[in-house]
Amino acid sequence: MRSDLEFQRVHKFLSRLRSEFEPRRAHLLARGRVPISEVLAELRAEETRLRSAGLLAVPSVLAARAPVSSARPPAPPLLPTPPGGGSPSLC
Repeated sequence: MRSDLEFQRVHKFLSRLRSEFEPRRAHLLARGRVPISEVLAELRAEETRLRSAGLLAVPSVLAARAPVSSARPPAPPLLPTPPGGGSPSLC
């Protein structure tokens, strides 16, 4: 059961990789059950290769896409505390 959970987590992680990592993602998915430590090592090496070749659109982020089903609105901005630390008076 633990093996299945790790496989699902690895698959979910790979599904959210940036498009620059598509060839490596396909290769890893084709291999089946790969330990997360091996996945991360290969992706770090690929990230280094892409960065040194100037092929990364951003400096360094492997998994940067938000899940498609995430339609949750952003949290409202925090308001500063009024001077004096109390609640503002309406008078």
